[in-house]
Amino acid sequence: RSSNVKKTVKMESFSNLTIVQEDNHEDKKLAEEHGKILKAALQQLGTNCKLLLQLFYFERKSMKEISREMSLAPASARNQKYRCMEKLRNLSLDLKNNA
Repeated sequence: RSSNVKKTVKMESFSNLTIVQEDNHEDKKLAEEHGKILKAALQQLGTNCKLLLQLFYFERKSMKEISREMSLAPASARNQKYRCMEKLRNLSLDLKNNA
């Protein structure tokens, strides 16, 4: 591209900028609240859903390993994971809306 098209800014124009430090207190509070809701929703899931999600997200096992461990076909394990995540999302939304 030609030099006429490029947008340039001289460093002198940044000399008057002030650095503002944001307060992350609200972010931390929101994260804690979300964590509590998620934990409560996880407790309401069935045993198989808890196990499947734990193996996948916390133990980082592949769907192939999970399907072998849970005696499921790989496609069934994937579908079950999807249904469990949907159930978890819905439970957390319900808990959030009722809080």
